[in-house]
Amino acid sequence: MSFTPGPAPPELGYNVICRDRKTDAHGGVLIAAKTTLGLSHLKSGKDTELISGSININQKKKAIITCLYRPPNRLDQQTANNAIQDITDLPKKHKSSIFILGGDFNLPDIDWKNYTIQGTQTSRDINNAFLEMAANLNIQQLVDKPTRGDNTLDVLFTSHPGQLNRCKTIPPLGNSDHDIVLLDFSHGLQKPKQQKRKIYLWKKANIAMINQHLKEKYNIFKNTDFEDVNSLWTNIKGLILDAINQHVPTRNTLTKHSHPWMNSELRRLSNKKQRAYTLAKSSGKTRDKKKYKFLKAQLQKEARQAHSNYMEDIVSNDLEKNPKRFWSYVKSRKQDASQIVTLKSKDGFLHSDTDTKASILNQQFQKEIQRSLEEDLWKSQFDQFCTSI
Repeated sequence: MSFTPGPAPPELGYNVICRDRKTDAHGGVLIAAKTTLGLSHLKSGKDTELISGSININQKKKAIITCLYRPPNRLDQQTANNAIQDITDLPKKHKSSIFILGGDFNLPDIDWKNYTIQGTQTSRDINNAFLEMAANLNIQQLVDKPTRGDNTLDVLFTSHPGQLNRCKTIPPLGNSDHDIVLLDFSHGLQKPKQQKRKIYLWKKANIAMINQHLKEKYNIFKNTDFEDVNSLWTNIKGLILDAINQHVPTRNTLTKHSHPWMNSELRRLSNKKQRAYTLAKSSGKTRDKKKYKFLKAQLQKEARQAHSNYMEDIVSNDLEKNPKRFWSYVKSRKQDASQIVTLKSKDGFLHSDTDTKASILNQQFQKEIQRSLEEDLWKSQFDQFCTSI
């Protein structure tokens, strides 16, 4: 059992890591990546055909890529447990990295769309072990088509399904009897910048002035002849919004991403710490450095306490009545982008620009409305027919 890190022939521009069989020309696993990605070897399976490496996504982010081959004739539970243990150790050691796992698992009994077991070719314990592994690691299986005959033997898991562009099978190479799994993955997604929003401060609203404003405009509205319902609604809406904008104070939300447990005291302390850091860096004085370190420790302590109090609050008994705070916390902890993924148009091409995706969704929405209207019309005609009998 060995692995061979290092570059492929220079003209190819790839780094390769692999785990070969010592006494058999068949089997083995290999990962190849362009030299610009900085592929480095992380782990090789001792009793399993597994290899794992790390590539650089950007200056801060890495992706852990793991390849596993589970021979169909290795039916003992211990081999499966060893493979699962080797896989499970990787995300634990690299918690902030994107995790991608792929290979020929030879598990034809598993229906990966529903995560259920449908056959008896492999022992139920082995199938259950890999299903539990996917659930425990919170990784999603992406291949939804057969890769050999009618069976999905080659699978791909990821910890960041929101960055998936497409996953499909293509014809095999050479004399292989397995289709190739092609995965397009967006590695550069960032959390979208939070846009400013106007918030009306209704607790400070001048209700008396709003009523007076609407009374003054009522006679003009009453004596106006409108062409249709749309113009009538537009006029009413304009009057109400004009009254609100004049007599209800507003403020804008922050554009900088903020954790949901951050409050005004923590923000003031954070700004104070930042000013102390700037002063310490420019002056170089020991006194200024000590002040900065003191404020930094104080901010960390109070932020941890605020986070703890927030967590106790959102998991309290009123979670079902007010779930907004809980889901705000979940959103703040996500590592991938909260945006619409790449969409496929009628011509079969993938589109990532905002305008085209909006157009695709609009077309789909119009289809759904048309289908709903047709169903309602059919039901109405059927009810009339039944009534007339």
